[in-house]
Amino acid sequence: SVQNVALGVADAGYAVPLTVMAFFALPLVFGLIWGRGFCAGVCPHGAIQDLVLVKPLKVPGWLDEALRVGPWIYLGLGVLFAATGGLFLICKCDPFVVIFRMSGSRFMMITGAVLLVLSMFVGRPYCRYLCPYGALMGLVSRVAKWRPTVTPDTCTQCRLCESSCPFGALTKGTPEAREAPGGRRRRTMIQLIGIPIAALVFGWIGGGVGTASMEWHPAGELAELLVLEESGALGDERPDELVAFYHSDGNHAAAFRRAAAAEAQATKLGWLIGAILGMVLVVKIARALNPVRPVDYETDSGRCVSCARCYSACPYELVRRGVPVTLPEGGNGA
Repeated sequence: SVQNVALGVADAGYAVPLTVMAFFALPLVFGLIWGRGFCAGVCPHGAIQDLVLVKPLKVPGWLDEALRVGPWIYLGLGVLFAATGGLFLICKCDPFVVIFRMSGSRFMMITGAVLLVLSMFVGRPYCRYLCPYGALMGLVSRVAKWRPTVTPDTCTQCRLCESSCPFGALTKGTPEAREAPGGRRRRTMIQLIGIPIAALVFGWIGGGVGTASMEWHPAGELAELLVLEESGALGDERPDELVAFYHSDGNHAAAFRRAAAAEAQATKLGWLIGAILGMVLVVKIARALNPVRPVDYETDSGRCVSCARCYSACPYELVRRGVPVTLPEGGNGA
């Protein structure tokens, strides 16, 4: 649905079906209100990974933060290729659809199997480090009205919730200080200096990727075939694309103009997406180098998939729900 919407925005002649719009928009609307409930209760990709999770291991913080850039890169490439009319990359490279359908390329079946094996020890690796829609869900969930919280009333730093989350979505509490001295100033300086530089550098890289994406664009493929035909490299046999071309208008000049226009559009869109990715990367780096620590344990609303594991681990949350428990420090549950 992300790709359909991207193509619909970029190409006025492409009509996006209402059902596709609903698939795209409804989870985001619910995410604005309740967080990532779609990831926990609807998405089959998350379900199949949860099904095989047997011994979750903690991913080092620096590595986890670095790998979480992956969904944004994947999303940017998927939007770029789809919006230029070249390739639906996310559909082509979905690692779990081939498992659900029991058919697909051997490479994607192997990729899906490797991810499932990894999912036995790393909580939802695809959702955390690859899922492009998950990037959008995480973004809207940060401003959700009713976000999941593991400590609704009281936190005694009992740490029972700390090991309950296999997705790295819990922020450890630090009663001594909410933020390292000068952390906000350093974070602001990194963003002020780094954002414009990263926007230029990654914009340039994105423009190059956009130009290179013409290899998969129909207009680009046709132009390349025409060049090869004029040079005699194709021999006597014409590919189906050329046969169809000559049965239509057969105008070489018009075909090259269409390819040039599509290349210009792909390059501009690549610049835009690359610049946005660069800014996201700088914000993530600033956050990783100068983290803000809450007083109590808190769920990271952008990363939390609303699985409720931490709810079942927190004794005060269990008391709030009317479950008899023994509270830390000698308190008794209701």
